[in-house]
Amino acid sequence: MPHAIAAKRRTRLLAVVIIALGLIAYSNSFAGVFVFDDFSNIHENPNVRTIAPLSHDLTANRPLVDLSLAMNYALGGEDPFGYHAVNLLIHLAAALALFALIRRALASPRLDARPRRWHDLFAFAVTGLWVVHPLTTQAVTYIIQRGESLASLFILLTLLAAARSADERQAHKLLWTLVAIACCALGMMSKQIVAATPLLVVLYDRSFTFASWRAAFARRWKLYAGLAATWLILAATVGFGRELLADDNSVGFASQSASPLDYLATQSRVLPHYLRLALLPIGQCFDYGWRIDRFSASHLPTLGALGLLVLGALGAAWRGHWLGFVGLACLSILAPTSSIVPLADAAVEHRMYLPLAGVLVVLVAVCHALLRRFVSASPSVSRVGPIAALCVAMLLTALTIERNMIYHSRAALWRSVIALRPANPRAHSNLGKALRLEGASHEAIAHLREALRLEPDFAMASYNLGAELTVVGKPRDAIAALTHSLTHRPGYKFTHFQLGLAYATVEEHDQAIAHYRAAIELDPDYHLAHYNLAGLHAKRDETNACITHLREAVRIEPQFALAHYRLGHMLRATGQYDQAAAHLRRCIAIDGPHPTITALLNETLAEAVEAKARRNAAIAGVELKP
Repeated sequence: MPHAIAAKRRTRLLAVVIIALGLIAYSNSFAGVFVFDDFSNIHENPNVRTIAPLSHDLTANRPLVDLSLAMNYALGGEDPFGYHAVNLLIHLAAALALFALIRRALASPRLDARPRRWHDLFAFAVTGLWVVHPLTTQAVTYIIQRGESLASLFILLTLLAAARSADERQAHKLLWTLVAIACCALGMMSKQIVAATPLLVVLYDRSFTFASWRAAFARRWKLYAGLAATWLILAATVGFGRELLADDNSVGFASQSASPLDYLATQSRVLPHYLRLALLPIGQCFDYGWRIDRFSASHLPTLGALGLLVLGALGAAWRGHWLGFVGLACLSILAPTSSIVPLADAAVEHRMYLPLAGVLVVLVAVCHALLRRFVSASPSVSRVGPIAALCVAMLLTALTIERNMIYHSRAALWRSVIALRPANPRAHSNLGKALRLEGASHEAIAHLREALRLEPDFAMASYNLGAELTVVGKPRDAIAALTHSLTHRPGYKFTHFQLGLAYATVEEHDQAIAHYRAAIELDPDYHLAHYNLAGLHAKRDETNACITHLREAVRIEPQFALAHYRLGHMLRATGQYDQAAAHLRRCIAIDGPHPTITALLNETLAEAVEAKARRNAAIAGVELKP
């Protein structure tokens, strides 16, 4: 009994150390800002604006991710701190689940019997290195990649719960079975990488619990059936099959940029790069802009090596060896993005988030096996392992802290990409956009022009260039750039809006009105388009149309103080004094007292009193003196 108590204390202490390591490595992640796809998935995502009704979120792509973002928004609005905090909590929870899963797998009767202390230390070594590894940063510090870490957490929890449900000593086997199915279902609502999880549970059972496939299916078919049923959730929400077969020229089998064979050839170079980063995490890049290779004979050696690796993993898995499980787990998690299905981004580091754990399992096992050969010759060598692991963990922690710093500034992030990939047009475009927001117009325009030089049909670069040229007073050049952007991306409301601004600047109001209306047709709730369109109607003395669009602007965005002010002004001009006063009061309530607005409100109230008096006098047949 004292030995069991000491073992539990040791396990808990190691878990606390894992959490502490993660907190130290990601201590500076909270200063990160929203970057890249964070804007479209958080700022512009209607599912994030409300938690209820829940059914609305469940019809979205990756609904559980949207729901978690909606909870962040409800608690802290668009302050990045809360989003980073949740991402780190998910990462730490995944680390604890990984630690528990490795310990349970090592305690399996199908593996060599080792002391429990060895199980703890091996699991701690793997998890400790994983939780601080800089290759995990993109899934943790890049907010919207919460989908990767959340899905990985549910994969680990599914495997852990399924393993516990197979334990004959476990008193609540049915409960753990239901937990495994529930976790798998939640994972299916997070990201496509969970697709192979039901098969991984079968493979885990064969590798660590049962001596044959027959025995596994005979004892566990109900669990397997329940897990397989969660594929229906994947099809209904995340829509994995729809993405594969979608009529889209950038992703899936309909891609015009790459054939499945070309994409596979490209992955034969990408996967070794991932492995190199796992072993030597130097030269990481947020956006590789990896070019699609055309299949040729030069790819045959690497494709052959990958094929042998897959065959080796399949053979080991068939025999129930643990290496088969680890290998196939890594490959199956990477398969949706790193096989034959063409995707817009051939290489992205967050895809290695959970597969990295498998690489570290093999690496630690190999290092341990090598050290055991020396321990028998020299007992002092037994200290080498822990010391080496500590030194590596400290180095990885330093690299992770340094890596997190690029997320503190959008400009710094994209400068780091350009330093490694100077021919990446998307990096130049996004750096130009970031510099626009910082007011560095000259440098922003230079990078946007470079993006277009590298990729002349780059619609977003043309859009950002046009928007910035409008700001610096070159509306004609802006119109040319924005029109070019619209040619390649016709359904983008922001381009129409910017064209409205540019045409209004050169007093071509018919064109400006046409583009504002086009933006509103694409998004009826685009409040800024309504506001600007109201201004053009006011210039034409089209008062009713102006008031209509201003009313829409404040309906869509009740906190739009300037729209309330202009609406109050227009309503006063038409003699609607009470309504005018209400909107002027609302403007003051939002932005605080302002002498001009306060004076206008007082004049409106006085005119309202006078108008009421004239109306009452008219009713009474009394003529008021002027």
